[in-house]
Amino acid sequence: KDMSLGTVLAIALRTAGLELLPEQPPGKPFVLRVVGAADKRDCWPIGWKPEQTPRQMAPAMYRFTTIEISGYTLAKAIEALTPHMGVPLLFDQRIIAERNIDTAKIEVKFPNRRTYVRRAFDNVLSQGHLTGEFRVDEAGRPFYWITQSGPPRTTSKDR
Repeated sequence: KDMSLGTVLAIALRTAGLELLPEQPPGKPFVLRVVGAADKRDCWPIGWKPEQTPRQMAPAMYRFTTIEISGYTLAKAIEALTPHMGVPLLFDQRIIAERNIDTAKIEVKFPNRRTYVRRAFDNVLSQGHLTGEFRVDEAGRPFYWITQSGPPRTTSKDR
């Protein structure tokens, strides 16, 4: 909701392991092709880095308040903090599924302290091996893209 079509399509296709590839061959009309995901292809990105700072575009994320999280799963902590972020939160469902990250089973905590909302949110995300990145769609609307932090995790089955 309230996101531009290109960003929404890029996210939906990514979930299915596909990408949106813009092309304009010389003398031909602009075309968007759906292709399989591959490295080093200039596909439609999941948003862009904004020209303004996140603090300028989403001041709610930087509102200082006292936060304490104890006895919550990552899913419940995200649910509790989402209204205070002030921007849509979009999840990289493909990576979350591939890495078997179950936010409903990951216990998180954050000590009782005065901080800004984004700091607490990022802290609990990291406890689930996730990270957030502030981005804008092609219309300049901000959102917070949540994906895996760092390289893929290995399990005992992978070794």
